[in-house]
Formats: sequence, C-alpha cells, structure tokens
Amino acid sequence: MAIGYSTGTVDSRAPDYIDSIVALEHNALAQDCFVMQEHFNAGLVAGGTFPQTLITATAYSDNMAQVTLTGTAPTGKRVVSTLGHPGQWTLNTLTTASNKSMISIGPTGTLEWQTGFFGKLAFRALVLTGSVIPVGAVGATTYGEYRIGFTDTINSLAPVNGIEWVFDVAVDAHWSLILTKASTATKTVSTITVAASTWYDLQLYVDASGVQARAAIFSATALPTLLAGGPFVTNQPLTTTAMIPHILIMNGTAGVTDMALTADLMELAGQYVTTGLGANYRGHDLTRSF
Repeated sequence: MAIGYSTGTVDSRAPDYIDSIVALEHNALAQDCFVMQEHFNAGLVAGGTFPQTLITATAYSDNMAQVTLTGTAPTGKRVVSTLGHPGQWTLNTLTTASNKSMISIGPTGTLEWQTGFFGKLAFRALVLTGSVIPVGAVGATTYGEYRIGFTDTINSLAPVNGIEWVFDVAVDAHWSLILTKASTATKTVSTITVAASTWYDLQLYVDASGVQARAAIFSATALPTLLAGGPFVTNQPLTTTAMIPHILIMNGTAGVTDMALTADLMELAGQYVTTGLGANYRGHDLTRSF
C-alpha cells in the first residue's frame, strides 16, 4: 500500500486538509508502493527524564518498532535528540559474553519480509557508533559484531539467511556487505572505516539483478558510496525467504567491551511485483472505485 502520513497544520480550522490532498496525489501515482519510516521518537514516558528505558518486546510505534534485550542486563534507551537527528534509541550490550541488544520492525517471532514480494526493495538505517570501538584478535563469534539489514535468525552472529551491513570488530575495520544463504556467507568489504562516535548512512537495494549497497559517514546532502562490484548475487537469500529488518549489536563468547549503537532512522521502500491500488485508483471523486 502507498501510505501518506499527516503532520497537521498551523491552521486549526482546516486540520490535515493539505496533507490529505498530498497523500491522495501520492496514492494516485504510487503504482502500489510501500513506504515506511521509523524515526525512533516513540518510547517517551510522561514526566520522565532522559535517558528513558525501553522495555523488551514492547511495540513503541505504529511501525511496531521494538527492542529485544537478551542476556545479563543489556539495555535499550530513548535518549536526547541531537542536531539533525531527532528521535534516537541507544543499544548497549554491557560486558557479559553473548549479550544481545536488537531493534526490529515487528515482533521478532514474525518473519514476513520476502524480497520476492517486491520488484524493487530499498532499506536504509542511520546509526551512531559508540564512544569505544571494541577490538579483538580472532573472529566475531568471540568478540562480537554490529549487523544491520535483513535476517531470518534473531539475535545471531551466524544467521541462516541475511542481507546485512556488518562490522566485525575483530576481523576488519570497515563496514562489509554480507549475503548469507543456507548458512553460507559471502562477504564484500567496503572502503568505509568504522570509527567511534560517528554517524553512518547504510543502505541496501534488492531487485531482479541482485543486491546493491551504499555506505558512508552521514551527510545531509551527499549520496553514500556505492559498493563496487555489484549487483551481488552469490549467497543472496532466496526471494521466498521470510526475514525481518533489524539493527543488532551482540557480544561474542569472550565479549568484554560494552558495545553501543544509536539508531536515528530505519526506513524501507518497495514497489510490489503486482499491480493494485495504482491501477484502480482514479482520483478524488472515485470515478472508478476500489
């Protein structure tokens, strides 16, 4: 479905009229598109002070955005907004081995996103790294990772299927695209170094030709760098694989550093492979109805 969101109007005598018209115009042109934006500005407690604790497995927005916290006291919190990044949730793993902190769109037990539903599907996340970047000498299963994108294996450093931007704190200093199919992964390393206390713009795009990816330090004006070598198809999950959008930070079995990651935005946009609303909608007077 094509969705139009209303933000109201300064003229209280005509609430939402302008936004309603804009939404109708978008619907008329949508060709049956899906658009979802999560700004993480939910989760406030009336009268509370920042930071405010988010409760695991509790939906905080119309998009069903929620945190899943597993292990010994990992945290998810609504924190104070900063310039250019209104609405922020911060995840912390703390220092217990195998602790996990995750943001997902929808309940973690509901895997419903199949890339085959869409002729074109785009994913984007804006994230802020913590003030300390963990380091290690061996693999991610020992020291931990950041994983951002689509997965069918909740809270895991070794998903069965996934399309993800990954920072492996032990193996490489850069963001890497990892495609995983039936537990076999293909990794493509980008040129974008992961630094502490830095905002990153991470994007994924899937169509019939495969997977494309962009990553960069966030800029309000510049498009992130396209990952060379795409479209990528090796170990791309089957288009019928049900997955969930997520942002995960997880300690490995020897994880002793409190990893932190802050989310400012998660958005998805897709063009369905079927025609629907766009083919049947005929303007505001519904000369041809639904």
